[in-house]
Amino acid sequence: MQFPNIDALIRLIDDQDNAVYVHVRDQLIGLGPEAYAILNEYALRAENELQHERITEVLGHLHLAHIKGLLAAWAQHRADDLLEGFFIVAKYRYPELELAPLSAYIDKMKLDIWLQLNYKFSPIDNVRVINDIFFGKYRFQGENKDFFAPENSYINKVIDHRRGNPLSLSILYSVIAQRLYLPILGVDLPKHFVLAYMDDNGLTDQPGFSSDGIIPYHVGGNVIFYVNVFNGGAIFTKYNIERFLRDAQLEPNDTYYRPCQNTLIVARVLRNLLNSYEKMGDERRRGEIAELLAVIMP
Repeated sequence: MQFPNIDALIRLIDDQDNAVYVHVRDQLIGLGPEAYAILNEYALRAENELQHERITEVLGHLHLAHIKGLLAAWAQHRADDLLEGFFIVAKYRYPELELAPLSAYIDKMKLDIWLQLNYKFSPIDNVRVINDIFFGKYRFQGENKDFFAPENSYINKVIDHRRGNPLSLSILYSVIAQRLYLPILGVDLPKHFVLAYMDDNGLTDQPGFSSDGIIPYHVGGNVIFYVNVFNGGAIFTKYNIERFLRDAQLEPNDTYYRPCQNTLIVARVLRNLLNSYEKMGDERRRGEIAELLAVIMP
């Protein structure tokens, strides 16, 4: 795409008159995310520090607009793909991040589990096999020392460090299970996040089932049991959730026992990040995350 006026705008971007800069900034932002690549080139060869600083500010606005567009399209058309939604959140913080390497890594874990899996196994035995690979071979574990660090909410950092919070570990675990056609889905439990292993009788015959390893939250029968990924894949029952709610002085709600929509899961990732950046005093990122959250939870 051509931007014939961009050279003239860049020459004015470091003008000492702030009103001129604001006008130039708004003009550049108005070019849309498509101008990101060429503006990034201008930033790399900026003539002075002020010019670089201001182009970088414009790039930040364009990048945020791009991520908002991706998130909106995902929520509207592809929300059954939990990995994509989780990836888009990470791409906000790491613009150069690509989905393909993350997906390939997940497929590697999936293959390692599949080699030990027997579809005649009971659901409990299936979870034990996943646990052996996920926590044993790959050594994923809950992050307790720096629980509120934003890195615990970005999939690339969770994979790099093999550590995460209850939500991020559960998302990764669930995505792998779904690629194995095991209906293990997220439950939006207050103050915690767990997974539900659903009755898979006739799963492939149910409307909405996808043959590419994506299982919508509304597909499946009853909950067989729950999995606490943050606690090493521990298996528990509805009774344990009821006890947890009583201890937390929370009123029972049907939504605390059933799988939830992926838009709610990604919104919860964003709320975790909102909390993380608030604790860090990073108001800029906190504000940007709030904008992203508003895209999927108006």
